[in-house]
Amino acid sequence: MKRPGSGPCGRAMAIAGSMLLMIFGTAFAADSPELRAIWGPLLANAGTYEVSGDLITIHPLVAKVPVVMKPGSSEVYRFRIEGRTLTLRQVRNARGVAVDSAPTIRFVRAE
Repeated sequence: MKRPGSGPCGRAMAIAGSMLLMIFGTAFAADSPELRAIWGPLLANAGTYEVSGDLITIHPLVAKVPVVMKPGSSEVYRFRIEGRTLTLRQVRNARGVAVDSAPTIRFVRAE
């Protein structure tokens, strides 16, 4: 398999008001098990968001997972910003179900 980063790469990011779109792709060759291993953990969506206190509610318009795009669906995350680190933890999924054991996701701002 040709590893990610070894082929052509495309990146795009657009922010307008409360809308965000982010796309990242790398060209490589892979067979079915390798594609499942790479595609399975990928999370991708674009849409609008709202912030209220320490909660961010996202309203995906497009997403990898179809149920996330269902009209009226949204996901809610508790967030914290400390210095250059943003921490997210899901508290309600797109089906409206409370999530008690979600992993904590950390993003560090790169400049």
